[in-house]
Amino acid sequence: MNNSLSVCAGSSKSPDDTLRIVLLGKTGVGKSATGNTMLGKDTVEINRRQITVTDTPGLFDTSVSNVEITKEITKCISMAAPGPHVFLLVLKVGQRFTQEEKDTVNMIKETFGEKCKMYTMVLFTRGDELKGKTIEQYVDKATPDLKKMLYEFGNRFHVFNNTNKSSYAQVIALLDKIDSMVAANAGSCYTNEMFERVEKDLQEEQKRILKEREEEIEIVRKEMKPKKTNEIIQFIFSFTHTLLPDCLAFNTIITAQDLLITTACFCKLGQFTLSYRRPLIWDCLPPYLNTCTCLISFTKQIKACLLSL
Repeated sequence: MNNSLSVCAGSSKSPDDTLRIVLLGKTGVGKSATGNTMLGKDTVEINRRQITVTDTPGLFDTSVSNVEITKEITKCISMAAPGPHVFLLVLKVGQRFTQEEKDTVNMIKETFGEKCKMYTMVLFTRGDELKGKTIEQYVDKATPDLKKMLYEFGNRFHVFNNTNKSSYAQVIALLDKIDSMVAANAGSCYTNEMFERVEKDLQEEQKRILKEREEEIEIVRKEMKPKKTNEIIQFIFSFTHTLLPDCLAFNTIITAQDLLITTACFCKLGQFTLSYRRPLIWDCLPPYLNTCTCLISFTKQIKACLLSL
C-alpha cells in the first residue's frame, strides 16, 4: 500500500455493499503497514465481504508542507466514493500524546468537519508492546489529553499486534467494532456532500477573516495618515523657514523646481493637497554649485516620511 503524496492507495470505485475504510495518521505510526499487513491489499474479501482500504499521506511529514498533504488527503477521499464508513486514526501504543498529536486531531477535524467524529475510530498499532495488558487497561492509564481525544471519537478504539501478522482474528474484531459504529450511524457513511460543505464553510470563513483584516488595516491607515501628514507639513514649514536661510549664502529668487517635484510626489502618495506653490525667496548657494546640500537633505527626509506611511 503506497503512502506517497502522489499516490492514494485504494479502489476508485466500490460497490454499495463494500465496507470503505480510510487510514489517517502521522508519518511513522505504522499506518501503511497496517493496511498492507493486516488487510493485505487495497480491496480484499473477508467472510464474503468486500473491504476497501484507502491509505493517505502521513500528516506532519517534514519533507512536505501540511497544506500539500491536506490537499492530497482530500483527493484520496474521492477514491472511497461514495464516502468512507470509517476513518481509522492510527496511533502507536506507548507514543506520547504531544502537541503534534493534538494538532493532527485538530487538522483532521478542520479538514473533514465536526461530523467526521461520528465516523472515526482510533486504531493503535504495536499492540505487542502492551506486554500482557489489554488495550482497555492501557487506555485507562492514559493521559487526560489522550482520554479526551478518545472521548471525542466516542471512545471507539482497537489495537493491532504487529508481531502476529498472520492473525485475522484481530481484523475480524476490528470489523465487528466498525459494524457497530455503522449501525449506530444508521448505515450511513461520511459523504462527499459533507466534505464539500466543510470546504465551502472554510472558504467563507477565510473570506470573512480576510475582509476583517482589510477593514482593520484601513482603519489604522486612516488613523495614521493625518498624523503623518501633519508631521511632514510641520517639517516642510520648519525646513523652509529655519534651515535654508541659515545654511545658504546668497539671496536669490528661485522657483525651487526640485522642491515642487518632491512635494507633488508627496501629495500624490499621501493623498492630500498642499496648496503652497508660489516661488520662494531663499538664501541659495552660489550658481556655480550643481547641488544644494540642504535641498538634497530635504528631499531625502521627505522620501523617508513617505516610506513610513
